[in-house]
Amino acid sequence: MNDTILLENSKKISGINSVLVVDDNKTIQETMSFILEGLGHKVWSANNGEEAIKKFYQIDTSATRKHGGSGLGLSICQGMVNGMKGKIWVESEGKGGTTFYFTLPIANKTTK
Repeated sequence: MNDTILLENSKKISGINSVLVVDDNKTIQETMSFILEGLGHKVWSANNGEEAIKKFYQIDTSATRKHGGSGLGLSICQGMVNGMKGKIWVESEGKGGTTFYFTLPIANKTTK
C-alpha cells in the first residue's frame, strides 16, 4: 500500500516524470530501500519536507484544488512504515524535484 500511495502522489504532482527505484541495499543486508524520485517539480522546500508527512498537510491551496486529496496519504504511509519498524523521509532540492525514501527491515533467511 505504501508504494501505491507514493506512486499516486507522484503521478498527481509530477505526471510521467517520476521513477520508482528499489535498491537492494547491498551494504546493509537487513533493509530494503524504496526511492520515489519526482524528476519534474520541486514540491517542498528543504525546511518543510518533514511537514509533508504530517496529517492533513497540503502543498498549498492552489495545488490542493488542482490535485485534490485530504493530506492523509503520506501520514498513512508513515504509520505503516513505522509499524514495520522502517523509516520514511522526504528530500527536495533546487530544480531537481522531490524524492521520497522509505526503508523496511527484511527478515534474515534461515536454513533448516
